Amino acid sequence: MITQKNLSVKMLLIIFLTVIIAGCASMLSRYDKVKEIDTIEAYEEFIQKYPDSEFTIEASKRIEELEFDKAKSKNTIETYNKFIEKYPDSKFVLEAKDNVIAMKDFENIKTKNTIEAFNKFIKEHPNCSLVDKAKEEIKTIICKNIKTIKIINNTSSELDELFYNPKEDIAQNLRNEGFKLVSENSQAYDAIMTIDYKEQIKYKKALEITRRDAGVVDEYGMCYVEIICNIKVDHNELGEIATIEINGKTESSQLEERRNIGEKSTLSDKAKKVKWDKPLTKAMTLFKTSLNDTQYKDLIRGN
Repeated sequence: MITQKNLSVKMLLIIFLTVIIAGCASMLSRYDKVKEIDTIEAYEEFIQKYPDSEFTIEASKRIEELEFDKAKSKNTIETYNKFIEKYPDSKFVLEAKDNVIAMKDFENIKTKNTIEAFNKFIKEHPNCSLVDKAKEEIKTIICKNIKTIKIINNTSSELDELFYNPKEDIAQNLRNEGFKLVSENSQAYDAIMTIDYKEQIKYKKALEITRRDAGVVDEYGMCYVEIICNIKVDHNELGEIATIEINGKTESSQLEERRNIGEKSTLSDKAKKVKWDKPLTKAMTLFKTSLNDTQYKDLIRGN
């Protein structure tokens, strides 16, 4: 038989549990908002307000994680040492110490500046963030030691004859820089330079006006000259180490033709026979200027 006293106790217990559940739900809601913000300041404020919360420990691991992410983003010995000093018992301390050791090793290796030293670093610290930098240093050393180049003139054109071929100019520039050039048949070389050169003459019909009162057709077209050169350098060990495009293109020039109504258009033939001296000279000037301004020699050197 339920007495009045037992009923009162049960009611108090229900009220107590309800308050606890509501409080937990409210705390969870607050912590969920903090997680959405996900900053060190937000977690620290939560811990300060609710030091006895069940989420305090979780908020403190998360703070360590964010602090370590900040140290990794700066990636300096100083930031790692500060993290180690602030969180000596953190699960990230071992990784932080490894990074400090690796960075000190990298600075020592840079003074040696040899391929062997950088390869040793990569082997000893395979997961270090400086591995990619070590590989770039190896590439730079190899590129700076390129002395012999084989040039392959992979020339293509829509025309029967080329107006200009850049191979000799490029070859002379390389010789001036101290490179030794070998023939395409040679087997002894440090790198291969492939020169893909192309010239284009383009014509497009723009407008045709028929004047029946005068018995003539006025036809207008636009034409231009474009010179394109793609240079690619492949190293025996590294593969492709440099690639660059150089071009010279004239602005469109207008061609005109007037013919009697009923006569077949000869503009395409005329376009082929037109004097290209001016647009061609301009295109070649633009191309040579671009060729001289572009430091493809430095690309080979790894600069």
